[in-house]
Amino acid sequence: MNPPVFISYARHTSIGLARKLEESLGSSEAFLDESDLEAGSVFTRGLVEALLNSRVVVVFADETYFRRWYCLRELRTALAPFLALGAEASEEEKEAELRPIVIVRPPEEGSPEEELKRLPSLLRNTQWRKGDDLPGLVHLVRTRVAETPATLGERLERRRGGARAELCKRLMEELTLPPPRSLAGFRPLYPVQWPPSLDEGFKGRADELWQLDFHLSTLHHDEASGAASTVALVAGGGMGKTRLALEYVYRLGPRHYPGGIFWVDAGVETDDAVEKQLHGILRALRREVPDLVAFRKQERNAAAELAEALHEAARGSVLYVVDNIPEAPEGAVPRPLDTWCPAVGKVALLVTSRAPQGVEGIQSLHVGTLSPESSVQLLTEGVDESSWEEPTWSRIAEWVGCLPLALAVLNRALRYGGVSREELLELAQHRGPVRELDRQVEALRGQIPSESLRGVTEALLISYERLPEAARKTARYLAQLAPEPVPLALLEALCPKDVSHMVRFALVTRNFVTKVRGVKKEQVPLLGGMHRVLADLVLEQSPDWHRERSEVCAALLWVMTAEARLEPQAWALVSACLPHAERLFEELGRGEGPLTREDELHLVRLGVRIGKVSNDRGLLKRASEVAALTLEWAQATLEADHPDTLKAQNIVALTLWTEGKYKEAREFLERVWHGRYRVLGAEHRYTLKAVGNLAFTFWLQDHYTQAHSLQTHVLEVSRRVLGEEHPDTLRAMNALANTLSALGDYPGARQLHTQVLEVRRRVLGEEHPDTLSAMNNLTNTLSALGYSGARQLRTQVLEVRRRVLGEEHPDTLSAMDNLANTLSALGDYPGARQLRTQVLEVRRRVLGEEHPRTLASMNNLAITLSDMGDDLGARQLHTQVLEVRRRVLGEEHPHTLRAMNALALTLYALGDYLGARQLQTRVLEVHLRALGEEHPHTLRAMNALALTLSALGDYLGARQLQTRVLEVHLRALGEEHPHTIRAARNLAATVAALRHAAKEQPPT
Repeated sequence: MNPPVFISYARHTSIGLARKLEESLGSSEAFLDESDLEAGSVFTRGLVEALLNSRVVVVFADETYFRRWYCLRELRTALAPFLALGAEASEEEKEAELRPIVIVRPPEEGSPEEELKRLPSLLRNTQWRKGDDLPGLVHLVRTRVAETPATLGERLERRRGGARAELCKRLMEELTLPPPRSLAGFRPLYPVQWPPSLDEGFKGRADELWQLDFHLSTLHHDEASGAASTVALVAGGGMGKTRLALEYVYRLGPRHYPGGIFWVDAGVETDDAVEKQLHGILRALRREVPDLVAFRKQERNAAAELAEALHEAARGSVLYVVDNIPEAPEGAVPRPLDTWCPAVGKVALLVTSRAPQGVEGIQSLHVGTLSPESSVQLLTEGVDESSWEEPTWSRIAEWVGCLPLALAVLNRALRYGGVSREELLELAQHRGPVRELDRQVEALRGQIPSESLRGVTEALLISYERLPEAARKTARYLAQLAPEPVPLALLEALCPKDVSHMVRFALVTRNFVTKVRGVKKEQVPLLGGMHRVLADLVLEQSPDWHRERSEVCAALLWVMTAEARLEPQAWALVSACLPHAERLFEELGRGEGPLTREDELHLVRLGVRIGKVSNDRGLLKRASEVAALTLEWAQATLEADHPDTLKAQNIVALTLWTEGKYKEAREFLERVWHGRYRVLGAEHRYTLKAVGNLAFTFWLQDHYTQAHSLQTHVLEVSRRVLGEEHPDTLRAMNALANTLSALGDYPGARQLHTQVLEVRRRVLGEEHPDTLSAMNNLTNTLSALGYSGARQLRTQVLEVRRRVLGEEHPDTLSAMDNLANTLSALGDYPGARQLRTQVLEVRRRVLGEEHPRTLASMNNLAITLSDMGDDLGARQLHTQVLEVRRRVLGEEHPHTLRAMNALALTLYALGDYLGARQLQTRVLEVHLRALGEEHPHTLRAMNALALTLSALGDYLGARQLQTRVLEVHLRALGEEHPHTIRAARNLAATVAALRHAAKEQPPT
């Protein structure tokens, strides 16, 4: 139970009064924390939760209360809903947000009235009870609790926006950061004037602050632990290295470094400027040192004397900060650290730089971008955010890549009215960030001191200019890509081999790309991605970004070959390239400026690659969208028979296959076939592929005779033109074998499948995916022939795919499904259920609840549950599948009709014949209208409905349907076909049942 009262008090002065109040209210009604929260401690999550769950906060406002950091943070949190009110808030609104706060005055006479003036006027002007008036205080608190139904957390959600978990996380960070301390009076100190702390505006760096203190101070707290630590904050421009160092000084410096705190700006341009700073530190340590003019006249050495002074002062623990160590120009050797700090190893040394310091013993801490949550906090600090939900703010933060410098600029622009939220959202959708950020900086220069502003170009361009030329060019290439890790294979396609190592080193050490860590064995080697804002800036430096974009497109297409996407070793590589292909496809499709012929070809070719890869990965909606856009572009810019136009039509057909729209797919494939026939001839391998795809469409529609005719032609020509062992010939054999199986010619199918497997084993090896597919296809045929070794072959395929491709690869999941089918056929239903449950869990997690493959897994598991007698479990899954397919695909889609059939069978098994009849009648109506009376799907629907009608005692209705089925089979297949014989037996059984029922009827 969450106590409705939170007691806030100074631990050492009000503990007695706070305990009495808690005892009077009861522990279930009041929360009192008695842990010692001295400066430097952190709030526990339990304390934050108790504060958010409270409805009334009781403040024991003695003199000490307003001098304890933890008390002030509790008070600030209690006041947060009031502070979130806008200037236009009414007095009633203000009073409503302050009534949940109860102030308790000290019982002593002469209480610190001046301290109470720190409170809002409505609290300050109230005549509060004293701490020793316990009955009156208890009554007041309980009255306020009764008047306040909402908790503090709920009121904060309403005023400040954000979910409860996010609010708790935000408060935890605010409350756990050590508060900044004043440097006034602290000695020795250099310089005397410091930029102010951000205080509450310091967001998202609590962990980095802790790491910094841990390496600088905690590990070297014991003087016997060795040399003082040197820590380098390393990051690209705009990441907030200097701010982090500055906040460390304010929040932990005075407490940890009583021997002195010194700051040197290493970015100054001259040695004289460096000497001036070293001399200033020397004077802070030794007041007898003369001013710089006299010091130089005496020809004294500031660095040498400072080294001696620091040697003596280090016993008192000194913090020495060297900020903004400059990058060495191309070909130059970096300057040593003792240029700016002549006592390395003797003082706690904190340096900030854009490149790692190549010195032994330095602990490098890489400062990255802020988290999305912290980015929104920084962006909205002091801004009215209540009318917008966080995802909208997140889109703006994502636009600038969560870069602290950019977020700070936008925050100031919002607060000073230089730009509205709506304008920023519009810009984020249509414009690069760099120019807009610099424009806002220039506008702000007239509003706030210019020394506190820095433009993004100013912050980032210096690193680019100091890159070697080859690295600059490669950086411009990478700037064309998405801000995702870049595969090294793509980098090698863009960068000459003789300089690729140097380029990689320069880009990583200068923080132009992030360093990728923890890459798994089965993943591809990655370089890292380039920050959005940095990429936008680098693109502006291109002498010909149009030509360079074209070169990047060509390299990407070379890596993402049509063959590579089918190779398991290249699966991860193609997946890693996909976001970059998407980025270029969107950029080209946006059509900013006229597109060259090369641009048009790249746009279509990228679309074809993206469509195929997305379809392979199960990203069906994206595949369909890209395919449609690609075809639209191809038809608008290329000739009707251009190879890329035909490929675009082919990818549209592929997505239609996946969606079950076989008739529409066939129309596109016929166009592809005719186009390739006209351009390439009847026997070209691409023409034959088009015929094979068309045949597969007939196969999917159960038009096996048409499929057989086309596939026989393709195989004959492939054998003659390409040879018996060509991959295209083997694919043609495999396709024809599958059709022979569908037609019941299992011996013929077995012969072809065996031939394909023998060749692939010899040419490709035992574990190649094509070999495994051949083994799987042969197993299907052998199972149909009653072969007992099917289970062993299925298990072998699954083991290899698990080892080569991984547990969650689509081919591995298909192998699990196939083995489950065999186990079911052998009666091992528990084994089949275990495999199918595993497949469903993976597909749900990876693809989502409504993906077609997830739904297929649900259907398969439901069938296994039915086999095990769990018809209720099967009905639940079948019902879920049908609901999704109805909603997503429509009532008459083939997949929806299959789901109806499956659910009807389960209802039949449960004895719900009326429910089964309703679904089966609907299925038959659609098939009759869409496919005609003689289509195999229609005939199966008639048979299923006839079975249900018989169970309901409607033998006349069942006989009528079975008679129609038999007539069609006799006409189409002949008397001796297995389907005809089965139809005759079904009809005979129904006629016998009808006669038996007639005999049992009483005479009328």
